Amino acid sequence: MNVDIGWRKLALSSESEFVIDLHHRDDDFFYTWSQGTWAVTDVLRLGVVVQRTKTFETALDLQRGPMAELSRGAGWLGFYWFNLDRPDDEVFVFAGGYAF
Repeated sequence: MNVDIGWRKLALSSESEFVIDLHHRDDDFFYTWSQGTWAVTDVLRLGVVVQRTKTFETALDLQRGPMAELSRGAGWLGFYWFNLDRPDDEVFVFAGGYAF
């Protein structure tokens, strides 16, 4: 499921997925990636990102942090920094895309 909401320079989006393995219940999982951004310029968005993962019979794993996205034309690059409050568990994610 994808949800996108925008108003002026603000944007909120969330992408969720629930997978059920019909053969091994231990492989079931739920995942969500959500972000809220502010368009600083036409090419730069700053904001916060949260990702949550829940696998069968495990505790919920919640990671959050700041983000920045650069876009130009049909391309974009995203930079995400998770777990700033847990220095031993920090994660840096780099992603990009191009629509053609």
